[in-house]
Amino acid sequence: MLGMPQVDAFVQIAEPIPEDPRIRHFAFARSENHAIRLKTIHHMSLDPMTLEPISGQPYSANNGPRARRPLDKVDPGIVAMVNMKQVEERARMVAKQHKGAQWAVLLIRYYKDGFPKSEKPPEGDAAPRFDSRPLTGNATGTVEDLKEATILREATTEHRLRTFASVFQVPKNEEVDRAIINCKLINLGFAKPPSLSLAEIGTLLGLVKYFEDATISTADIRHFFWQLRVPKKDMHRFSVRTEDMMYHCAALPMGWSWSPWVAQAIAGLVVAAAAAKMEGDVEAVPASGSSEDSPPPYWYIRDKSGAVRGIVVIWYDNFLVATARKKSASERDWNKEIRAALDQGMKEFKLQWKRDKGTKLAWTIADNDAKYIGIHFSRDAEGVFTWKHIDENVDAWKKAGIAPEMPLCEVAQVLGFITWDAHVRLGRRLSLHIRDLMSKVGALYHTLNEAGVGKRVRDVQPFELTAEEFQALSYLFEELLQNKPNKAPDALLTRVRLLASDATPTCAAGVVLDARPPAAMTFATQIAKYVKRKAHINCIETLAALNTVRSQLQAEPDARNVLFAIAVDNTTAVSWFNGRTALDADVQKELEKLDDELLLRGCRAWAWWEPTATQPADETSKGKPLDARKVAICKGRLETNAEIGLSALQLTRYRTTVV
Repeated sequence: MLGMPQVDAFVQIAEPIPEDPRIRHFAFARSENHAIRLKTIHHMSLDPMTLEPISGQPYSANNGPRARRPLDKVDPGIVAMVNMKQVEERARMVAKQHKGAQWAVLLIRYYKDGFPKSEKPPEGDAAPRFDSRPLTGNATGTVEDLKEATILREATTEHRLRTFASVFQVPKNEEVDRAIINCKLINLGFAKPPSLSLAEIGTLLGLVKYFEDATISTADIRHFFWQLRVPKKDMHRFSVRTEDMMYHCAALPMGWSWSPWVAQAIAGLVVAAAAAKMEGDVEAVPASGSSEDSPPPYWYIRDKSGAVRGIVVIWYDNFLVATARKKSASERDWNKEIRAALDQGMKEFKLQWKRDKGTKLAWTIADNDAKYIGIHFSRDAEGVFTWKHIDENVDAWKKAGIAPEMPLCEVAQVLGFITWDAHVRLGRRLSLHIRDLMSKVGALYHTLNEAGVGKRVRDVQPFELTAEEFQALSYLFEELLQNKPNKAPDALLTRVRLLASDATPTCAAGVVLDARPPAAMTFATQIAKYVKRKAHINCIETLAALNTVRSQLQAEPDARNVLFAIAVDNTTAVSWFNGRTALDADVQKELEKLDDELLLRGCRAWAWWEPTATQPADETSKGKPLDARKVAICKGRLETNAEIGLSALQLTRYRTTVV
């Protein structure tokens, strides 16, 4: 394969393509914290069989080799400097103090013995060796930069199970790139990590608006993954090779499947360490993750009376601290104390915050206002809670615009932007033209992939919009650019109903936590035809969620202006319920019928994935009604979140009917 000639990929499918200025605008038209970025398109030198880069050197069909963009500088003084001795000591304390914190136990074990390997890892002679080829071209420049930052360090010993990775760059902003270590083959050798729980939009709204008059502060950890270290026993599995040198990666690569799990766990331990340093009898209580193996998505800071004094939300390296606003000089400033304690926890682990280039400060602090993971939360002058997505590249989006014919990747990115905005706004009423367009784009990507067409070639395929699609997409695009704030449901709706549903291929059950549970037989009858033909489980999950809402509508025929917040114990079903086209056309029709029913009553329905809220549904997975014992179990699980009212949109306390 190495001896094969390099071929300009675009010559294989068309004449040389001139630079499209709209492509560069779309390259950076994105929210900083969310993956709706279109990577800068490089015309690559590709292997004619795989359509993958041979040398890693960017190549223009018109202008020849391109200069490599500079990388975002990483201070060698922070690389792999985390104090794992202190991290492990704190993890032992958390595991001892909080029953069920198995994630803390696993973190200690994995850093001692290595992370779990796949049952049949592609090792030795049986392993794919594509990435064992020496890196050449611009990739060697990337390696040199990583070496200078001490992320890559010289490997001095041979190892029979050494796994090699390639490196490449993606745009971080218009000035610099981010270096990515391709862990595709490395991940094959490791077992799949536990599912990771993060505070979804509905939960975030409830957490941020829990305190009616709040001080909210945010901070980011600087180059977090690079500050964490690869376990010594696994270091040989993270290797990079040039023609004259072999390296191992000392810090956690962003592309490794276990990196997010490690980051979330260690960030959580920073919170635990912080609480231990605060004055008085203060405790950090972790919210439940999707399982005992999953690190907490957020933590409560409770005083000795048990009152919640602060909430710390974590998305990997992004921290948010919400507390009640200090109203008098004699009051305790909980936000200030928690921030100071988190600073001490970071120092204990030898981790560093990212600091503002102008102010040199780590924390952004405001009353009733915060920007976090691509969302701007605030309260207006009348005290109404609002939120909207953050778009720091609106000018780039405007220049990019919508055209009747666009590269496939641009259409996909606009649809991603629309989906993200709909997700942030807790709405899912997209037009039929948009839903059909999503299906067409997905089908075309799938067809090209099945035909063996490489990603870079797939991305630049021309895609022609119909007149109806162009009109619908242009209208929504214009609405997105306006980005009007969304008002909190409690400002628009009279009541909130918390629902939970669960389904399996053999049966389905719905549980309404603040009303009498519907009859299990109803659900069994409604999903029978789907179960019989072995429909995808996520279709059945979606249908069960839909019928749970519909049953509640039937139970309250006079209900108006109600938000039905439904907990679904399947992340994919949540996505379909909230806006994406379902895999099954019949399920999609049912969703549209529900939309009409809700619209007539001025109601809305929104699904979220909140593990502790779905636990009651697990207790009725055989279609049996709740009894006193199960109610106790459900309440016990719900109370692991310490303050029940914090779950999803700060709903009223649960009232479960005992049958």
